[in-house]
Order: sequence, then structure tokens, then C-alpha cells
Amino acid sequence: RSAAKTVPTGSSRNPRASPRSFPSSSAFSRRRQPRAAFPVDHFVVADTADGTPTLVSAFFGEACHARQGALREARLKFVAPALELLRGTARGPARRPLRLLDACFGLGYNTFALLTEPSLASRPVEVIGIEKERGVLDRLGLLSDVFPSWREAIARLCDTGEAVHGLHRIRVHCQPLEALGQGK
Repeated sequence: RSAAKTVPTGSSRNPRASPRSFPSSSAFSRRRQPRAAFPVDHFVVADTADGTPTLVSAFFGEACHARQGALREARLKFVAPALELLRGTARGPARRPLRLLDACFGLGYNTFALLTEPSLASRPVEVIGIEKERGVLDRLGLLSDVFPSWREAIARLCDTGEAVHGLHRIRVHCQPLEALGQGK
């Protein structure tokens, strides 16, 4: 058996054929290969319908975000429920830091979309992000145009894994989730 999967070149389902295209719907239904089989950096950039970039795994043929839009998805599936939860549990001092764990941090859309919400501008927020794919974190710069007020913080996050912007602080750890439980 071959450990690596080959993707035919020139195929409409091959995101490498057109680096900014979104994979066809049949690419989303492919079965996953064993964990150890994929290459370290197997992501290509694709644009979504709302104009925000996402990453597509050239190995799995799957995108990290909905084709309707990466930022749209973050706002609908993460920010809106988080703000609703915060409204329902708004007890204690407003200056008390809000602490978030962003497992599978990825490009950070969920975190940055939440931190740019005007209702959180005066509240300290601390985010710890965990991402297992170094290749994804190396592409955080893609968000500089999506969140321009965070451009310098995003650059620091890429360089050091930590950034402070106003009252908000982000730290991202790049290691497999399994390793966190084993004290590695």
C-alpha cells in the first residue's frame, strides 16, 4: 500500500489546478485517509463567496470553511451564539476578562470575528488557540486584509504565537490536541 494519496493533476477537483478556486462539491465527499498519510503542508488558498480566503486541503479535497464565506460562517456559527451566551450570563464586573479556548484555531476567523465585535471593545478578552497544523498558522497573514485593524497583531501572532491588541490578548499553541493531554 502506498502511504500517500495522489491527486490527479488537471482535474477540476484538484485545488492545485487553480490555486484560488473552490473544490467541487464531489471533493467534499471523499473519504479521509489515515492520519499519518498526509503531507505536512497540504493547503492551498481559495476565495469564498463573501470574498474572504480559506484554505483547502489538497490532500483531502476539503475546505476549512463554507463556500458561502469564511467570515460569514464565523459570524453565524460562532460570534452570534457567543454574544447571545454572553448576554444571558452577563453577571459580575464587565472588566473581568472573558477567557476563550479556540480549539482548532485554524486561520483564526472565529477569534478575530468575535474580537472585532463592537460590544467587546471595552472588555478584556484572553484567547488561547490550539492548532495542530503549522502550515495553517503560517498563513495567518491572509487575514490582514479581512481584519485590517488587526494587521500588526496578526503579524506578531505569526512570528511569536502571541499578540496583544488593545484589551485583547491571543496566544496560539501549535501542537496536536493529543499531546496537550500527555503533558508534551
